[in-house]
Amino acid sequence: MFVNRDFYDFKIRGAVPDISFLVSTQGQGLLFFHKRKCTKIFESNQVFGLTKRGDCWYALLDLKLHGFIVKFQLQNTIGRNFAYAVRSLPKGTHQIDFFGDELFVTGTHRNYILAYNYSSFSQDPVLPGDHSKKAFPARMLASKRHRYKQSNYSHFNSLFVNPSSGDVMVLAHNLGSRTGRESEIYYMDKDSLAVTDIRPISGKNCHNLYDNGERLMVCNSLMGELCDYRGGKKVLFSCDKFTRGLAATDDYLLLGGSPHSTDDRSARISDSQVYFLNNKTFDAVGQIQIEGCQINDIRVVSHTDHAMIGK
Repeated sequence: MFVNRDFYDFKIRGAVPDISFLVSTQGQGLLFFHKRKCTKIFESNQVFGLTKRGDCWYALLDLKLHGFIVKFQLQNTIGRNFAYAVRSLPKGTHQIDFFGDELFVTGTHRNYILAYNYSSFSQDPVLPGDHSKKAFPARMLASKRHRYKQSNYSHFNSLFVNPSSGDVMVLAHNLGSRTGRESEIYYMDKDSLAVTDIRPISGKNCHNLYDNGERLMVCNSLMGELCDYRGGKKVLFSCDKFTRGLAATDDYLLLGGSPHSTDDRSARISDSQVYFLNNKTFDAVGQIQIEGCQINDIRVVSHTDHAMIGK
């Protein structure tokens, strides 16, 4: 699973800035780009959420039967000191991030949000039931099967924190391509996980949340857009891909774009892009094409990543 081998199936175009970053994918595992080179850290085809605490990175691996959160350190260009943090999560878990001393997890296919105290897994791995908090923002599913046919299935996939209130923000994808429902942002009290507000946004199959106080950025994935939803909707960038994966430095945004497919085989033969956007004009200054994958998440390593709460 942990391979740490050179990866060559990518092409660089344009003036790509000197930023080191991780990309989690379906099809190519976990990739680390540094100085125009790339290392494949995990062989696992399905890697979703990424976050950081101190000198450890955490990655969500969605394996054949279960999901696992693995922690590791980056030393130069390779991963070291791999260990499990959370074992045997249900399949379909997506983004993860730290809020203070708690690791929040989107139980995407189960309609819930989990939180784990860092102290509980800092030495030994924990199981799903060892969570400190659990909430069903849109109610529990009536059945674990046929979730797509249930009207309250929300496909919660992304997390962030409201910079003014400190509330947890959770993005409900809402399967717009199947249901016609637009995506929504749920605001939840950080301590109780009680829902304090639900705000619909004009977009379908949306991913990623980044609120910098001035703009509320969300990937309007189905339309291939990055949008600002502060006080309405403004398209900041558009492409012919399914936008998913967003990172932010002081000067640039890193945006993932993948061919839209729900078929795992199609994901493995697709070519995806990481776009580097000027974060003032939102023009693309360069891009990296990655062969044989779809992009799930992007996190900056070499600079502060403002779109990630964990530090």
